Amino acid sequence: MSRKQFVYPIVTGLLSLVFVLSLSCKAKNTTVAFISSEDKAILSAFFQQAREQRLAEMSSGQRIIAIASYFMGSPYVAGSLEAPGEERLQVNLRAFDCLTLVETVLALNETIVLTSDPDSCLFVYPSVLQNIRYRNGRIQGYTSRLHYASEWLLNGQEKGLFSLLTDLFPGEVFPLELNYMSTHPQYYPALKDNPALTEEMAAIEARLNKASLSYIPKTQLAKYMEDIPQGSIIAITTDRPGLDIAHIGFACRQNGRLHLLHASSSNSRVEISEQSLLTYLNGVKHFSGIMIAQVNK
Repeated sequence: MSRKQFVYPIVTGLLSLVFVLSLSCKAKNTTVAFISSEDKAILSAFFQQAREQRLAEMSSGQRIIAIASYFMGSPYVAGSLEAPGEERLQVNLRAFDCLTLVETVLALNETIVLTSDPDSCLFVYPSVLQNIRYRNGRIQGYTSRLHYASEWLLNGQEKGLFSLLTDLFPGEVFPLELNYMSTHPQYYPALKDNPALTEEMAAIEARLNKASLSYIPKTQLAKYMEDIPQGSIIAITTDRPGLDIAHIGFACRQNGRLHLLHASSSNSRVEISEQSLLTYLNGVKHFSGIMIAQVNK
């Protein structure tokens, strides 16, 4: 064994530990995640394959698509994070909704960039996922989860996870008028019959409505299609009252056309859209446009 072969695993392991400890310092009042044996097996198999295929050496866009493609055909399940009881980190690599797929892919991406050691990856991954899913990486009850995708995007940019491409793709200001969760608590188990928590969510919505986010209306999107980076996050906006983002996935270019790699509710699986992204958007009346974010690592 060479000196490099001996030292490298030690160094990467120590870097992983430092990273996790830094997240843990920020993530006070955290409930430890439970990871099933099945999910551990999926993680182990993925990290082993990532190492063999040298995913860490790919460009970020290529790596994102490679990671997302690993879950192609996995079932779609809605509301998987709405579990009863105390808010805790849910780790599920067996089934996804549109946002949990994106969060999972981003967390796996960041983990394999940080360390190539499979054992360290299993240790690092939950902390990375928590940092992506919760406001400033902290679990402090139900409302600390980033429920609205607009806040998820803004907080992700603040944490350095990705960059909103508002300068590259000048669009229009998206009208944030969020109130859906606080006015429809019956659809959310944690809010149902809990007026205090509903009021807390209403306060979050009021704060978010003061934020500024740009989007590209779908009527203007055709001229930008060639410039959207491979593997970038595509957040599809909606004109439905009280909401912001209706769907989310990744830009995936095939045969010169841009498609959406996503967890599809209509087809109940993770897939690449058969239609081009533009055709897909035009086929749904309440889809109003897109926001674009490019992963930084």
